[in-house]
Amino acid sequence: MSRIINFFKAIANFFSRKKPVKPITPEPTPTLEPVFVPVPETNTGLFKFKKGMIGVDISHHNRSVDLKVLARNVDFIYMKATEGKTFVSPAYVRRAKELKELDVAWGAYHYYRVQTSPITQANHFLKYVDANSGLPPVLDIEAITNDFMPYHKKNLLTFLRLVETKTKIKPIIYTGYYFAKDEFRPTEEFARYDLWLPWYTSHFSRVRIPKPWSKLTIWQHTEKGEINGVKGKVDLNKIM
Repeated sequence: MSRIINFFKAIANFFSRKKPVKPITPEPTPTLEPVFVPVPETNTGLFKFKKGMIGVDISHHNRSVDLKVLARNVDFIYMKATEGKTFVSPAYVRRAKELKELDVAWGAYHYYRVQTSPITQANHFLKYVDANSGLPPVLDIEAITNDFMPYHKKNLLTFLRLVETKTKIKPIIYTGYYFAKDEFRPTEEFARYDLWLPWYTSHFSRVRIPKPWSKLTIWQHTEKGEINGVKGKVDLNKIM
């Protein structure tokens, strides 16, 4: 009887033994998209800026513009195309069609809104950028009532690099001295983009250039200029 009992105990012990647990191989962590788009190999546009050239920047606020007359009196024309993620200037759409038939370099700028995704804004702007217009696309970064935060700089770089990758042209940054100094505080990554600076004075020696730039490319020297082809006051610019 004891042999039978021991036999059944042995069988019970065999089946009660814990089987070795096979180690679980963790699933690989998915690769996330990089925060920044790599800096592409690009140029500065089809049109070559030369010192002393003059130009205007206009928007839908400039309601009476004769582009044929204006084109004979300036070297280049910039127009506001978009703002934020949805606004499109009807005046830009209409005028761009006419400028394609005129012998003048022209280009578009986007008014940036920090509350909106830079990718959304870049894609919105790119729908209306014409890489054959001659002038590089422009990112307009202005005073934003203290809403500017350090992480917004990364967003701006994302916008710039997306536009640059798509158009194969290096954009220009438009920004003011005091906004750049006190809120924007651009780092060295921004210095590779040419600077368009508004500073309203008749003497260039009085102009102050924000860091990290050591020079500017376009100087907007007045917002109350007068020129044939535009009725009323208009922003006037010089290539430096």
